[in-house]
This record gives sequence, structure tokens and C-alpha cells, in this order.
Amino acid sequence: MTVNQIDYVLGEGGNQVRVILGTPATGIADVERTLRDATGRGANWTMPAIGSANAFRRALTDGRAGERRLLVSDLSDGSAKACRESLAQARELVPEAHEATRSVVLISNFGQVDFWYDLLESPEAGMAAMVVPLRRHDARSLRDWALARGLFETDQRLHRLAALSGGWPLLLEKVVALHAGHHDQDRALRELAAWLAEKDAAEEFVEAVGLGEDTDQRAACLAIAHEWNDAWEGDTYVRAAAETVGLAPSRARTVVDCLEVLQVLERDVDRLRVEPVVLAALKVMGALT
Repeated sequence: MTVNQIDYVLGEGGNQVRVILGTPATGIADVERTLRDATGRGANWTMPAIGSANAFRRALTDGRAGERRLLVSDLSDGSAKACRESLAQARELVPEAHEATRSVVLISNFGQVDFWYDLLESPEAGMAAMVVPLRRHDARSLRDWALARGLFETDQRLHRLAALSGGWPLLLEKVVALHAGHHDQDRALRELAAWLAEKDAAEEFVEAVGLGEDTDQRAACLAIAHEWNDAWEGDTYVRAAAETVGLAPSRARTVVDCLEVLQVLERDVDRLRVEPVVLAALKVMGALT
């Protein structure tokens, strides 16, 4: 999560709900720990453990005036139905004590894609403000990441790391693990490149970004990549390419939006393209020729 996203999720007081959408490739497994670390550094924050649906429901109405409470419910292993129910409860139930407030964070993985569709297709104005997609590192945050770890800090290594990893948290964790085996930064970068060139590894990565087999997202992504390869194209053309796999125009729009949330498509103002590391992995797999 970015610093701005953490601030947005914690809020500035009052009752609020945020839904974090992510995958293993964007670091969804680290969200709860990241937020726990952030609240541990702040004043008056409490973050109770949420071990069950009943505990979550009780926590929504608990609290004391002046106490800042963060309720994190990791739904990534649950069903889309469980996500819908948790969101409805989080929006409806508020602390019973006068002037008590809480910030609620629901964590959803791509396995609950129908829930993602609900959020992305909702006509309700406030729904979009709730959604917080996990993101890849950009050039600035990747440099901060490198400085914090004392790794890949030279311009040449940082440029190579950015090109190889695309800023995907999963691949950054991979290169750190490779480095830990021998403490040779250049060798770790070469090993990451070699790993990504293996078919099995490419398939593992593509699965982790949310492009599982027999999904609309994978079919649409392949259609877009077949049509435009690594070129930037306007929204309209990208959605038209997605429609070629049999999606209705409204669903094609949602699927393209979903690919953006997944970070599989990257945006430059009003243009989109398949993220280069994902594109390369699809080619290694043989999914693109």
C-alpha cells in the first residue's frame, strides 16, 4: 500500500468504510500487517482482532468516544456473498456509544470477482470512493523501497529492477529472497530474469496477477494483447478489443476496468496498454505468438 492509501484508509475521524482490492501479485497478504504497523505508530488507535463474522459484527457497534478504531476484515478466502454481507453490515451498523467512531477495511481478493463487479458497476456515487485498489510501485515508490532495504540503489540497478519487476510487489519479494541466498545484487537480478523466462514461473506469475484460466479477464487481456501488443491505445479501442471475446459492451467495460484494478492494464491519461511484465509472461507461456 502507498502512504497516501494508508492515510485514506485510516481517515480523519468519523465512520467510514473502505474496500481494498488486490491479488497476491500486488501484496494483498501484507495489507493487514501494514495497517497494524501504521496504527501502532499513531496515537489513540486500536485495531481489534477480527476472527469471525460474529466478532466483526460486534466490533462494528463497539467503541468509546475519543477512541480511534480500525476494523480490518480479511475476506480474501471467502465467497462473494460473504463480501456483500460484510459490506452491508459495515455500512449499516455504527458504534452505539455517543461520539464513538470506527474505520472499516474489507480486504477482497480476485477470487471474489462477482463482488468486484458489484463495486465497479454500481451506479451509487459513494461506492467508487470506498474502493482502494492495491498498486504496483511506480518509479518514486520503487526508489523508496530500494533505499529502505539498502538494495539496488544505484541508478543502473534500479532501472534494471524496474524493467524486470514492473514494480510488482510479488516480484520484488522474489528478488529479495534471491539476494538473501548469496548477497550479490547483480546476480539476484539475473536470476529474476531467468526465473521469469521459465514457462512454469510465468504461469505462476500470471495466475498471481489475477489472470486465471477460463476467466473473462484473461480472455479480454489476450484479445487486447493480440490486437495491440505493447502499444498504447484509447479506451474505446481497448474495450472494443475486449468485446471480441463475446462480452457485451457493458460487461466489456467492467472487465477492462477490472484489468486496470488488477494493474494488468496501465493507463496514460486516456490510453491503456497491457503492462509489459505481464505481456512478456504471456508470451513465455505461449499464450501469445
